Amino acid sequence: MPHTILSVDGDAALRFARNQILHNAGFEVVEAGNGPDSLNLAFRNQPALIVLPIELPGMDGLEVCRRLKADPRTAPIPVLHIARAGQPYRGYPESLESGANAWLQEPLDPPVLIAVAAALIRTRSTPANSSALREFQMDAPTLTERKRADEERRRLAGELADRVGELQAIL
Repeated sequence: MPHTILSVDGDAALRFARNQILHNAGFEVVEAGNGPDSLNLAFRNQPALIVLPIELPGMDGLEVCRRLKADPRTAPIPVLHIARAGQPYRGYPESLESGANAWLQEPLDPPVLIAVAAALIRTRSTPANSSALREFQMDAPTLTERKRADEERRRLAGELADRVGELQAIL
């Protein structure tokens, strides 16, 4: 029995093209055209993978992903975020922080889309890998927090060095 992929996109032509690629690779494809519909279909169908653009009508893909990962019924389902062409790395950090398992940018190369989809589905079905992946996902939000903390430490270290210099000048 083929794995089911929930393919979401507000652009019907892009959704159709992506669905054809996935279908021709042997996947069963269920589709949605907006954020709220994608959540309903995910809860109802429990797909093996959700392919979800970051930009989406009704509710953006980042919020959809956060809601999917917050619900125990859909949290284990891997999410592949898709960014629009011409926006290099737009939404990449936010995508991972929202709980996405992977990120690709349009235009999609069909063999890459198929390989990433298959790998994410394999990862979900391998318990040891799923545990490691969940651990990585839980760490993703802390990456931004660490970056901010590092910047704050550098700022404070600079201020401290200035004050030490002022004290040495006084002494």
